[in-house]
Amino acid sequence: MQFNNLLQKYQKIDKYFDRTFPQLTGDYKILARLGKISEELGELNSAIHGQLKLHRPEKQVKHQPSNVSEEWADLFNTVILLGITLEIDMPKAIDERLTQILSRLDLSE
Repeated sequence: MQFNNLLQKYQKIDKYFDRTFPQLTGDYKILARLGKISEELGELNSAIHGQLKLHRPEKQVKHQPSNVSEEWADLFNTVILLGITLEIDMPKAIDERLTQILSRLDLSE
């Protein structure tokens, strides 16, 4: 799936949140998105610990192998929504950054 097709879906979600939480505008919306990223990162961290069987036994039973991919996707989704809020041209930003990284690693095409 092309990134722009995904972006259209995320824009629908962003509009839903705008309607559902009209009090979150401007800086407050940015801070809310950052808080959500922190939450989702913590959940991914916990899922990975679960996959690696690093939780104490009573917590370990709550973790399924699918948790890691679901939590990774939740984090990715939330980062994309922050990009929309910050009005970042995400395809351009990603492409430019990948070009820089590939060049630095001497992997340029």
